[in-house]
Amino acid sequence: MAVEVEAEGLGSLQASLARSFEAWLTPQDRQPFRPHVTVMNKAPPEEAARAFAELGAHWEPWHGQGESLLLWRYLGGPWEEVGRFPLSVG
Repeated sequence: MAVEVEAEGLGSLQASLARSFEAWLTPQDRQPFRPHVTVMNKAPPEEAARAFAELGAHWEPWHGQGESLLLWRYLGGPWEEVGRFPLSVG
């Protein structure tokens, strides 16, 4: 289960990063950009349906602010954080 994210400038930032890293992108990385927050991942269908119903009944959009981008390396199972890059406004 995921919640869509709307953020001014996020699409252009992603497009710029994709151009810079184009040679290293996998087919999955080349898919259309759909920013979201994952609420449940790999949950049994019944559990996900219950959670979706419960959260959906009381869901209200909220505002937040991203502070940095994280760069991760996939190690065939686990992930390793490689870097943290602060975002600046202005």
